[in-house]
Amino acid sequence: MMMSLRWWSYLGYLLVGLLSVCIYSKGYESGKSAAGQGIRFGFFMGLFFWGGQLLLSYPYMPLPNHIYLNWFAIGKFEFTLLGFILGMLHKPRA
Repeated sequence: MMMSLRWWSYLGYLLVGLLSVCIYSKGYESGKSAAGQGIRFGFFMGLFFWGGQLLLSYPYMPLPNHIYLNWFAIGKFEFTLLGFILGMLHKPRA
């Protein structure tokens, strides 16, 4: 059952990716370091996404706290790394 519905997760990844690029490009500040802006963006997006996701699921999934802390740390690292990559790839319009 779960494997037949996995395309929803692919659609979710695509949607989060596209929305992240749109939000980043709207808040881009010329004259500042692209790498720094990307890292900052990824840090706050990770905090928003993983902080909200784990706080909302904590009451419904009784798992040990270290699992939640690890998910949070790894998720924040992932978003920060992706923000850095986005910052390096983003080319603002002239």
